[in-house]
Amino acid sequence: LLPFWYTVPVLSWFIGIFKRSSKRKADQRKAVKKAIDGGLEQEGSQGASKAGQANNRAPEFSQMAKKAERRFLPEGYGVDEYLQLLESRWNNILDLRAKANLREDVNSLVRDYLRGILRSMKPAGFTPERVEMMAANLAETSNLLKIRNHAALEEYIRLYMVKLLKR
Repeated sequence: LLPFWYTVPVLSWFIGIFKRSSKRKADQRKAVKKAIDGGLEQEGSQGASKAGQANNRAPEFSQMAKKAERRFLPEGYGVDEYLQLLESRWNNILDLRAKANLREDVNSLVRDYLRGILRSMKPAGFTPERVEMMAANLAETSNLLKIRNHAALEEYIRLYMVKLLKR
């Protein structure tokens, strides 16, 4: 003999929906758990290879940045010294806290921009002309157009990019 709910089609359909949905959810949970466990293992092995790859490119970028630094840095100045001079030209806010915040905002904008660009750029592509183009593109953003001495800002961005990659 069959149970009562098997004999009434509407009830068997209704009960089947709940059984199937709970079974699907359990299967999905298992699949997600396997993916997470497997992903962590793969990530660990890939993370080591990606870190190795990034470390292989860092000296090449540093070498190209030193070449660009020779072109952008005037004689008799250090990088930090000239960056401070350029900052005093474009960042003429009187409030010291606001001045430091603006400098940090520009610096973080440059770092974020470089981080995105360097993922796809080859070290040989980091030429002084390319740095000038990247600095011009970054300086043309709507927020940075509000800064008055735009030429000094663009030069600051160029030299800051070189400083970041020279490390």
